[in-house]
Amino acid sequence: MNRVIIAVLAAVILTPIVLAAGQETSPDYMTKADEFVKSLTDNGYFLMPMSDLINMTENETEMANWVILDIRPEPRYALGHIAGAINVPFTDIIEEMETVPSDKKLAVVCGIDTNSAIVIAMLRVFGDRDAWIVEGGTPGWLEAGKEYVL
Repeated sequence: MNRVIIAVLAAVILTPIVLAAGQETSPDYMTKADEFVKSLTDNGYFLMPMSDLINMTENETEMANWVILDIRPEPRYALGHIAGAINVPFTDIIEEMETVPSDKKLAVVCGIDTNSAIVIAMLRVFGDRDAWIVEGGTPGWLEAGKEYVL
């Protein structure tokens, strides 16, 4: 799983760099992308175990520092989601960046961890957000015996 996430993160960061070759590119984003890629191994690939998310949701003081960001498409979110989670579909993350809190850490969940990897790269590089991939995402939440709210 880590190899898939690393490959996705590298592709997300490197694609704009390759496409921008020969064009004027913001050195600020190039620097941020470089820092992000170099920090992956030091930060455990920004992976958060499901148990950490569960423990946080059971501790009101800890949750005050976090927001759960559900990046599934709106119809899937509407069928059920983690209590308190906000929804910004992964396909809209850049367009809706202002709706994503910047003053708290973000626990990103989806039905597919690779989508979460793409989003945390975008949030960290382009949005200056402290975002983490919750391993197992929404299926992992249910597999842990936790429930959704509507």
